[in-house]
Amino acid sequence: HAPTMPANRSRGKGAPAPARELTQPRPVRLARRGRAEEAAERAAAILAERPGTDRALLVRAVALAELGRTAAAREAFGALVRESPGPAFHWANFAAFEAAAGRAPEAVRLYREAVDRDPRNLTAYRGLLEAAARAGDAEQVRRAREVLGSSGR
Repeated sequence: HAPTMPANRSRGKGAPAPARELTQPRPVRLARRGRAEEAAERAAAILAERPGTDRALLVRAVALAELGRTAAAREAFGALVRESPGPAFHWANFAAFEAAAGRAPEAVRLYREAVDRDPRNLTAYRGLLEAAARAGDAEQVRRAREVLGSSGR
């Protein structure tokens, strides 16, 4: 199961409202509508014109993951966090990809990056809890439960 576009920041809510989708760049709308190949191509075209565009990097990574191009997706997620390391949701999406691929210890590391960047990101804490449990990392499980328990969610 590939990560969704993009992982919620700290709101703890579901997918954005359909009206908001209309304001998102075309590659994001394509990826959300199951047109991953087209989204990946459009993102690549944007990156050719404007290298390092974080939204295009994210779309490309998620689209490649949805297409089952694991090695290319991992490389694309790596490029995303190298080029645009600030946003927690970039790290959380990369972590979700790694968790879905069965790489729980790497997912834990990436989710830790996400929650360190945005300590209010409950979505990342939920992912951290699940990945840490799979990885057998009791300390990270405890930390995630502590935060999630105190949030009331």
